Amino acid sequence: MRLPEKAAFPVALISAGLLWLGFPGGGEVWPLLFIGLVPLLLLTPLGSAKKRFFYGLVVGLCHFLFQLYWIVFVLGRYGGLAWYFTYPATVLLSLYMALYFGCFLVLAGGVLQRWGAMAFFWLAPCLWVGLDWLRGVLFSGFPWMDLGYGLWQGPYLLQTADLFGHHFLTFVIVLTNVTLFLLIYKSEKNF
Repeated sequence: MRLPEKAAFPVALISAGLLWLGFPGGGEVWPLLFIGLVPLLLLTPLGSAKKRFFYGLVVGLCHFLFQLYWIVFVLGRYGGLAWYFTYPATVLLSLYMALYFGCFLVLAGGVLQRWGAMAFFWLAPCLWVGLDWLRGVLFSGFPWMDLGYGLWQGPYLLQTADLFGHHFLTFVIVLTNVTLFLLIYKSEKNF
């Protein structure tokens, strides 16, 4: 499915909103995580890697700004920093975290365009989990806000983390989103 250029930005904001509503600290409606990436994935067929990176950055920045708002208070109250340091620090951290969303959209779009839907089905969740892992270890790591953490209210789903870890939960969430996206994508392409 090819989105018109003018629809890409609102679609990116919808994805950020759905993710925020699904996470703790947002709406805490965890089932929304299973559809929250579908609007983001609708941006993968965009032709240009620059556009995909930009829209991934928009989704990530909006998502992390809303999720990491509390850092302003922590740095101010407990770190003793003035507001003119805390706000830019929060924006910079959110922007750093958003880079992973941008990288994901560039890589996933490349997989979809080069190797097709079947490769995308398996590689997109692997890319997401790999980038989450990288975010958790690179530059001393910031492993917070992985999608799997959003399932804290779903005890039956959460039990699998005992066996396979929280990255498995993230994989399942992304795989579900990819499946829904491919149903839309394939129905539009008449495969």
